[in-house]
Amino acid sequence: MSFQYTQTTLQDALKSFLDDRSPEFIAALPDIIRLGEARLAKRLDLDSLDSTDTVQTAASSAEVVKPANLVVDRLIIVNLGDRKQSVHRRSRAWVELFNVDGELGEPKYYCELDEERWLIGPLASQIWTLTVHGYYRPVSIMGGAPDGTTWFSERVPELLLLACSIDALEFLKFWSKKAAQEADFEAQAASWLKMAAPLQRSDVEDILGNRMNANKPDTQVS
Repeated sequence: MSFQYTQTTLQDALKSFLDDRSPEFIAALPDIIRLGEARLAKRLDLDSLDSTDTVQTAASSAEVVKPANLVVDRLIIVNLGDRKQSVHRRSRAWVELFNVDGELGEPKYYCELDEERWLIGPLASQIWTLTVHGYYRPVSIMGGAPDGTTWFSERVPELLLLACSIDALEFLKFWSKKAAQEADFEAQAASWLKMAAPLQRSDVEDILGNRMNANKPDTQVS
């Protein structure tokens, strides 16, 4: 069997790597590992790990709370009852300009507001259900048994340790070491992705589609 981490061995590896067994560091390890898992999820960006969840708009509001555990959104579809349509990502300036007159209607555009919310345009004329396709934070290795494993700890254990160590170094305020670790993580992640080409996202058609949608009359601000 190839090398893999369990919850216990991953924590032990982080303690050994940083040579820190202080009570404060040990107590912070579960959160540090979850941050590392999220960092790794964003960097690998694999189609095979995507899923969906739904959220709802609030009537007369431009704010939408993101799904819990969403890491990266790929596509948002609004259910209009008799049909469905995509909600296009735009800049915050675009969406705010679109909403300047307080128009109500079906969601057409969205942008980031903060880590927990999006802005949509126009303001929702009623409660709409949005299906959010994307990458969601996987079940953490910290959520299982001490000898449990996850996809990351089995398939990319070295990258998982590197990702977690970055957040551990931040917790300990070892800024120079953190910068070096980030560079090492980036290099190793890029190398792994080259070898894992069949698992990678292929967005050529999606990019072309987005460009075509951007040129459609109904996606232009009048």
